[in-house]
Amino acid sequence: MGYIKLDRRIQEWGWFDDPLMLSLWVHLLLKANWSEKEWHGETIPRGSFVTSASALAAETGISKRQVVYCLSKLKAGGEVEITANNRFSMIRIVKYSEYQTDTADVIPEPEPQMPAPPAPQPEEKPKAKRTTPKPKESLNLPFQSEAFLTAWEALCREPKWKGKSINALQLSLNKLAKYDEAFAIERIYLAIERNWQGVVFGDTDKDYAEWKKGNQPDQLFPQQPQEQTSMPVPTEQQHGGFTVAGYKRTKK
Repeated sequence: MGYIKLDRRIQEWGWFDDPLMLSLWVHLLLKANWSEKEWHGETIPRGSFVTSASALAAETGISKRQVVYCLSKLKAGGEVEITANNRFSMIRIVKYSEYQTDTADVIPEPEPQMPAPPAPQPEEKPKAKRTTPKPKESLNLPFQSEAFLTAWEALCREPKWKGKSINALQLSLNKLAKYDEAFAIERIYLAIERNWQGVVFGDTDKDYAEWKKGNQPDQLFPQQPQEQTSMPVPTEQQHGGFTVAGYKRTKK
């Protein structure tokens, strides 16, 4: 198929005004298989494709961290499903057939029908709902920025994290507290992307040491050295609708 359909109703989409989300979403539609295909002995269904956060970052020009962030929002909204294993990651557009149907663009809506009267139901005692603890109320967060809170709440909505106890969640937060906030946020989004049950492992200190040396794939605003300056003071900057870590220097 040499083209995709893009319905005008996309303008009503909640992320339409976010250029990064919109750009990545259109790219996913372009990359998805029009029909079922075979890849390395695996069947890749229609509306799906094999990729990685690094590959999407290289193809779109969006930083890897922003790609992971956008994918987590699309996954939470039910637009995509992400399947990952030790060989590859596969993204599936949930309503691909609806978006790329061969039928007419205008789909008639069914005529409204009068609802049938509800059958009497026996009274039941209300069941207590199990909810994910609110980070601000129940947990001691090591960082208070909106960027960290957004990342942590997205992680707590993941299937493997919804049922965790307060103590287990607090233990993960305590482990993240020993690192820089930007690195901690990156670990959280990696846990979402790779479906991890934890955020800190035996080799995390080694990854952090390399990260500290400057091996950050998504360093958006590298600073030029200046003469007679004090130690860098961490700040936050706005870029494309997202808050990213940066540095400012103060004169002695």
